[in-house]
Amino acid sequence: MSKPLLTTLAAACVLALPALAHSRQVTLTAQLKNYGGDGAYLAAYLTDAKGAYAGTLWVAGGKAKYHKHLSDWNRLSAGDAKRL
Repeated sequence: MSKPLLTTLAAACVLALPALAHSRQVTLTAQLKNYGGDGAYLAAYLTDAKGAYAGTLWVAGGKAKYHKHLSDWNRLSAGDAKRL
């Protein structure tokens, strides 16, 4: 999974946070390119205005043991898959 894609998703989540505070519905869309390698993993999560972890919306990928490779999400969430 590319770091620019994860950064883009994180930025989208940060921009969506104020909308959530006003109880407005938000739709996030991610379009991934074809990938010929092993299973792909993706985390969509929210951060506050200061960049502190606020919560995980969704993690894609079948095996939790690989979540540690989602470096930004893993660092912010402390790798706590129970927070999903």
